[in-house]
Amino acid sequence: MSPQRIRLLLLQALVAVLVVGFWHVGSTVPIGGGYLLPKFFFSTPADVGLRVWKLFAEGTVQIVRCSDPIDLSHLLSTSDPCFGKSVWQHLLITLTEGMLAFLIGAVAGVALGFWLARNRMLSAVFEPYIKMLNALPRVVPGLGYLIHQAEGTFDTTGVFAGMAILALFVLVIDGRGGRALLLSAARAHRSAWLLQGAGAQRRDQRFQGRLAVADGTGRRLGRCGHRRL
Repeated sequence: MSPQRIRLLLLQALVAVLVVGFWHVGSTVPIGGGYLLPKFFFSTPADVGLRVWKLFAEGTVQIVRCSDPIDLSHLLSTSDPCFGKSVWQHLLITLTEGMLAFLIGAVAGVALGFWLARNRMLSAVFEPYIKMLNALPRVVPGLGYLIHQAEGTFDTTGVFAGMAILALFVLVIDGRGGRALLLSAARAHRSAWLLQGAGAQRRDQRFQGRLAVADGTGRRLGRCGHRRL
């Protein structure tokens, strides 16, 4: 590991220590008759760490001490005697929902965005509404749906899939100008290259003329310094 990498890791660790230290001081040390970070809203690092440790310890003990065989087909069921309602099941459910939402959102968002980007008329019609939806924070519609309807894995997956569809759909629509931008950059680069080449050619001609005058023969020299016959 290079010294630069070690220094970077140390600086990142120092930032984490400073943030946790500020959190601890703000939530445990009274300043001016009150706490900078009230425990009711921010808790304390020690309490959060103890709670996380307790969740993982109880979940692990529940699985280790379970006498029933673990049924892989019921890992997402809260009624499973070994895995149900443990922190490991919560993490598995969250990971499953996130993966499903990403796959659905990626396929649907890219396909819908590509289809609309290919249709200039529909793209022009829906462009202001797409910009309006893109201006909204992604969390707002998701929280509204969760509060009123989402109750299970598929509902939650649908919420985050919808958020992913919107994000990828907007990215694909915005990327349709990439080809024109790339062509403009290529044309500008080609023009600069041609101008540079023309300038180099003129400089070479002036240099050859000066060599011919200095040689006194009136004949221009080649690139290697030999007289042209």
